[in-house]
Amino acid sequence: MSLRKWLIFTLLSLIFLAGVYLVFTSGRFDFDPFTMVSFVLVLGLIIYIFVMSQRSKDQ
Repeated sequence: MSLRKWLIFTLLSLIFLAGVYLVFTSGRFDFDPFTMVSFVLVLGLIIYIFVMSQRSKDQ
């Protein structure tokens, strides 16, 4: 991996970790099934779009 890809990956990881920290420490997050399913679906969509964009850049 090039330096730029490592920096982007590190930045995205830090943003993700900061978001997870803020959500779970806010005290306003409930673990109801609808919220969890929505979270998993949106996370899967984001990962899919990221992987497909990286795949098209490599070609």
